[in-house]
Amino acid sequence: MTDCHCPLCGHNAPAFFPFGNPPRPNAKCPRCGALERHRFIWAFLTARKLLRSGMVVVHFAPRQCLANAIHAVVGAGYATADKEPGGADQVLDLTALAMPDKSVDGLIASHVLEHIEDDAQALREIRRMLRPGGWALLIVPQRLGRPTFEDPVAAASGAAARNEAFGHPDHVRWYGGDFADRIAGAGLEVEAFDPVGCLGDAKATRQALGTDTIHLCQRGK
Repeated sequence: MTDCHCPLCGHNAPAFFPFGNPPRPNAKCPRCGALERHRFIWAFLTARKLLRSGMVVVHFAPRQCLANAIHAVVGAGYATADKEPGGADQVLDLTALAMPDKSVDGLIASHVLEHIEDDAQALREIRRMLRPGGWALLIVPQRLGRPTFEDPVAAASGAAARNEAFGHPDHVRWYGGDFADRIAGAGLEVEAFDPVGCLGDAKATRQALGTDTIHLCQRGK
């Protein structure tokens, strides 16, 4: 019996691989390696018809399976980016982007902002780069029902302190349910989408899309 379907590579399987600590069931596609958030991003982009040939799309810290799928639609205008050299098409710092104003049609940053100390500046840079009618798709680890938690001392005290405070050795905060307010504070209009609300329970379950929230942002007036 086929219970799981990967929208990125089309793989069908009785179950996906567990992944994470603690392990999440049905997390990783055994064929392409896509995790829940990568499958959700692709399902969301295609359902909303946000991609088209000839766009300029910048994708920060991408998983290769998702990068391949987006590039196949967008073409030469698609570029991957990372602050560290060697892992992407372009070396870009999300807090100081070496790109002109209003030069990007789409930007994707999944599980990136929680690594950035000055996330407010990163959000302002995202707004600056977006063309009118353009969009940014943002996902962060969140603890819904709580405010965002930041501790500068823990953030500056090394991997062990960050892991204890924020649940990961490279994170500098735990985002809460107020993440959308932080986005709006940078002048971006934002809508939040969960897998079930966006795609329905049956599709979200079969594609094992997880519980991440996609924040779809557009340049405010």
